Amino acid sequence: MLLIARAGFARNIPARVDSVPVVTIAALIELGVDPRTFSDLRVHDSRLVSWSGGAPATIASPGTVHVERGALEAALFARVLRHPRLTLAPAPRSRAVLRSMVDPHVRRGGVVLDATGRASVLAAQRVTAPSPWYARTSLWRAQQSHSFEPGFRIATLADGYCYRLGTRDCLTLGIVTSERGQHSRHADRSDACRVALPWLYDGVPPWEAPSTDRAHVASVQWATHAGAIAVGDAGLARDALSSQGLACTISEARYAVAVESRGDAALYEARAQEQRGSHLRSLHSMLSESHHVTETRWQSYRTFIARAIEAPPGNGEPVVALRGRRLVTVADAMPLGHQ
Repeated sequence: MLLIARAGFARNIPARVDSVPVVTIAALIELGVDPRTFSDLRVHDSRLVSWSGGAPATIASPGTVHVERGALEAALFARVLRHPRLTLAPAPRSRAVLRSMVDPHVRRGGVVLDATGRASVLAAQRVTAPSPWYARTSLWRAQQSHSFEPGFRIATLADGYCYRLGTRDCLTLGIVTSERGQHSRHADRSDACRVALPWLYDGVPPWEAPSTDRAHVASVQWATHAGAIAVGDAGLARDALSSQGLACTISEARYAVAVESRGDAALYEARAQEQRGSHLRSLHSMLSESHHVTETRWQSYRTFIARAIEAPPGNGEPVVALRGRRLVTVADAMPLGHQ
């Protein structure tokens, strides 16, 4: 199994705090990854939200754990290097060189995984929003005995949204809009948000002090592949609003390494289509509930999502399951008495 990854992946791991479901932590432990190296393991079951208008309100949510993404991805990368079925190859810049690496492997009946993120270098087609949204995220690290309030907080803006989350030792603040912007302009925007949203910025250090500051695409993107299996963002780069991207990528990787035949690849693709539809429907619902949904930029993005939504297969329930290390249809995975 040939894994095509971004060149320099290990040197360009993002530094920010993300959230994952509690069950993902259990899955990581099963993989032999120690979560204490990237998380304080505090379970968060509520959020402070101002989304549909009015004052911020505390809303109950499924339990999540906040993780430092860079440290987690480094731990997972180390596991990939030790996986007995995987041969890692950095993606070359030349398309011709890439095909010379991949095509002989496919002709021999081998499985090729595209794990190049949003670049999706083996994609036959990529679909992106006409006006992508960008997240500018900053990470602060606690100094000496200081600790951060780590809870998740989020608020809509006329042209996007602002959020924060952290652990005791580090804190991420993100501003998401359809403008990529320069650092200086973004600093001014953050100062304006600090004045408008004091409850969200409570305890956030001054803008000039962040350890890191970078911009990345935050809106949804997906791709179709022929002759390769897409993993994570290479197949479906989920919108940052869902807070699902990291957890779903870890889950998808377990399905991907179970692919051994064309039949398995077809099952994997069926699951990918089901996952994309589920995400788009959920995302459309979140966008529709925004207080600023009538604003032009919100409407444009929401319309793009609405046009992309397809009717879910069957009753909309998952169609593929992982039993042991094999991909099976959900019907095959169920006991006879429950079919």
